Amino acid sequence: MVEELILRPFQVPVVDEVREARREHQNVLLQAPTGFGKTACFTYMVARSYLRGDTVHVHVHLNELLEQVAERFTRYGIPFSYIAAGYPGGDERVKLVMTSSLVRRLEEEEPPDWTIEDECHRVESNTRQLIRAWAPHTRFLGTTATAIRLDNKPLNRSYSYMVRGPQRKELQAVGQLVPCVLYYPPNDLDLTKCKKDKHGELAMQDQAAALQESKIVGNAIEHYKQICPGVQFIVFAPTLDYCAEVAAEFTAAGIPTSVISSKLNKHERRALFTGYKNGSIMGLVNVNLLTEGVDIPGCGCVIWLRKTESQTIWDQGNGRAMRADDGKICCFMLDHVGNSFTHGAPDCDRFYSLDAEIKIKKKKGETVIAMTRCHVCFCCWDTPGNICPQCGTAQ
Repeated sequence: MVEELILRPFQVPVVDEVREARREHQNVLLQAPTGFGKTACFTYMVARSYLRGDTVHVHVHLNELLEQVAERFTRYGIPFSYIAAGYPGGDERVKLVMTSSLVRRLEEEEPPDWTIEDECHRVESNTRQLIRAWAPHTRFLGTTATAIRLDNKPLNRSYSYMVRGPQRKELQAVGQLVPCVLYYPPNDLDLTKCKKDKHGELAMQDQAAALQESKIVGNAIEHYKQICPGVQFIVFAPTLDYCAEVAAEFTAAGIPTSVISSKLNKHERRALFTGYKNGSIMGLVNVNLLTEGVDIPGCGCVIWLRKTESQTIWDQGNGRAMRADDGKICCFMLDHVGNSFTHGAPDCDRFYSLDAEIKIKKKKGETVIAMTRCHVCFCCWDTPGNICPQCGTAQ
């Protein structure tokens, strides 16, 4: 049965501003945190465009995102077809597009009236720029939670106007996102010998070696059992080999955990998500697959066993647990590598600009964000006060 899509009160002014902006600007970016409902907003706009007779493409980069949008369009009665390997084609005016598939078929397709670019901080990738060149008269609407390119360059080459939705604190206040409880348990992890790449990221293999030397996984399991036992979680780790080690140790401790990666085909990944949904799998361990866009209902905890200099990776990863679903009243971030002291609390607000370029720190040492850590339970917070909000201990 087809449902009627009704926007939430905090989404209505955002959609109205997008409409106004698109009257004057060919390329508009909509930024709002994970959990705001960006997919609901563009579904609402696509439905109305379809009724007007427009042709629309929706671009994604993962099968999971393609299927999430397809489920949403089906629920609200929007006819669509695919431009994606392994999915049925067709000539509907609305098409769900894997960017890699469209690039191979540019000579066979016609540019649409407008295109939605999901996770549009990826806009400077070669595939997306080829599509932009192919469709010079198409209007583009980009959506993202993190309006920063992965190379930290400004986005003003690709978009001329940004619409900012309500940020995380405001969404928590209206119950759209849940409060975050952050812990930074102590450990003997030493990352000082890890080499850095051109973006300032610590080499993944070096991180994995340092994590193995510290035997941090055992501590991660114990802290999970102490802090939020029985809560479904995802883990971010530096390499697939280390992911396998983490999954094996959690499973051996009686916590069924699996590795999920792009090396698995879409059917294998779908089976893992099904197991996670029905509770037969408690944890999913990954490197980058679950960083962006993927809805993971039931996830209430993110475990960080990977250091990142990317604010985008930190924010997007934490966003997987912050949605207010299934009666969830809070979520947990177990930060074993100190990302929170580099990027801030998981639910701090961000204010982006199309013109801002984030400089990569070249000097030794890293900027440490002021946070308080409880010396008893290791909860961390960035608000005033010296009383631990979790265990009540004075610091």
